Amino acid sequence: MPTVAPYDFDAHVEWAGFIADEPVFATVEGAVHFPTGKADVFSIHDGLLSAVPTLKGDVLLSGGEDGRVVGPNHTRVQENYHQEPK
Repeated sequence: MPTVAPYDFDAHVEWAGFIADEPVFATVEGAVHFPTGKADVFSIHDGLLSAVPTLKGDVLLSGGEDGRVVGPNHTRVQENYHQEPK
């Protein structure tokens, strides 16, 4: 039987959904939370502007105020897809 669990985050949640059947939350401060299993938190941006899952649903693409496009996946590996040249 499914259960409902409360989660408490320090910032507003910009995106909530599932990546590869695992709950994921992206907050406006730029953190992506994987609250189940190892309960990992990735700080991927200095301010989150957008987040959307890929069509396959295995990566959460996110854009931030830092000019990067980053995609953590269900195996908790983070890929950089674009970074502003310095």
